[in-house]
Order: sequence, then C-alpha cells, then structure tokens
Amino acid sequence: MALVAVHMTDDSVAFMTRILDGAVVGTPGSIAINPAIQPLVDALYHVLAGGKVTGTVPGTLTVTAGLSAGVTALQTMEKDCTDNINAVNGTVNFSLVMEF
Repeated sequence: MALVAVHMTDDSVAFMTRILDGAVVGTPGSIAINPAIQPLVDALYHVLAGGKVTGTVPGTLTVTAGLSAGVTALQTMEKDCTDNINAVNGTVNFSLVMEF
C-alpha cells in the first residue's frame, strides 16, 4: 500500500465528496460501504465485469451477471481498499485518507 496524491478540479472533489458522504459509513479505523447502497455497488461490479443492469430508478433493477472472476477481483479490491484505509485512519485516529 502507498499513499498517493491525486489532483482533481473543485467540482470533481465536491462530487466525489458528496457521493462518499452517503456511500461510506463508520468512524476512523472502521469504515465500510453503506449497507443501504451495497446492492448498487454489487450491481456496478457486475456491469464492470461485463454484465448489465436494466430497469428504472425508482423502480426495479435486474442485474445480468458479469464474469465471476471480474466481480471477485472488484470485491477483493473493495476489501483491500477498506482494510488499508481502516489501518491508516485507525493508526492516526482521524480520517487521513479519503475513503473511496
């Protein structure tokens, strides 16, 4: 794991911050994906792995599965990401790392 600097426009930071404010829950050292949006995150993983989501919002969404290996890789990346963020933020006892 390494900490990296990322340059973004102020609009990009505002957008990402707003998304993350609802997507991530917990306190430094114990953050996680908000359980209320975990199904959407899982659906996104399937789309990124070649699957498809159809339907309407609000309404019902149907997820066509993506490639299993791709979904598993994204789930592993999510776990590694949250584990590393929790390790760093737990050590310093505040949110040093932006939680994506």
